[in-house]
Amino acid sequence: MSMKRIFLTILLLFTTYSAQAGNIDIILSGGAAFSRLSNNQKVTVDELIANRYSVSNSLPPDSIPITNQYDTHQSWQTGPLAGIGIGHTLEQIFNQPLSLSLNLIAYYVDLGQVKGLEYPFYAGNPDTLNYRFNAESYALMFTPRLILTAYSWQPFIFAGIGVAQNRLFDFSETATNPAANIGTIPTRFGNQNVYAFAYQMGIGIQHQIYHDTKRKIQYIASVDYRYMNFGKGQLNTAPTQTTDHHLKVTDLSAQAAVLSLNMRFG
Repeated sequence: MSMKRIFLTILLLFTTYSAQAGNIDIILSGGAAFSRLSNNQKVTVDELIANRYSVSNSLPPDSIPITNQYDTHQSWQTGPLAGIGIGHTLEQIFNQPLSLSLNLIAYYVDLGQVKGLEYPFYAGNPDTLNYRFNAESYALMFTPRLILTAYSWQPFIFAGIGVAQNRLFDFSETATNPAANIGTIPTRFGNQNVYAFAYQMGIGIQHQIYHDTKRKIQYIASVDYRYMNFGKGQLNTAPTQTTDHHLKVTDLSAQAAVLSLNMRFG
């Protein structure tokens, strides 16, 4: 079952429950995600090259497979974040000035670029390549929010779990020194989607900015700061590879500043 179908099914069930419970929250979110991705690792691109070269006496029989080292230049990057969701709020829980908002939210997060130096294993050649690729995530998370309602400006904490579809794409490599003649197997890794467990947590504050009593709609604005983790991702293998080794990112995470508008009906 595709992620889109899963999302629509859960959204339909959640909407039905919220309507029966007496109110529905529609949530629109936008903000900036701050990521610092890395993938420092070795990838074997050809495990048979040694045997072929040994036959032609170009390399000794004990030569090893061609393995490239990919080292990341880490730097903070900023990308857009967007979210849309639906929820239901339970008021005065435990007979206290507390509300529990149960939200199902779909997110898109641009995690920026991974880039660095590639060290191709090629006898006697010290030259390097610059490589880069992009990362983004689509996630669906169930995110309860606990709100202190004793004040007009209401602080809250939240946490969420769900599933992410992580996409790594547009891999490219160029010679660090354009004048160099790097005789190595091109590693044009392909695009690939990976599904992974995702979670988030954060803290923020909200305030009602308008109450349309005629239509029974409350407009509530909030701002929060959160940590989001989308699990791992990987690129597809290159057409020239003789192995199934992938270039991976094991920690697709970001911190984010998010502004949301909650429209509460009923």
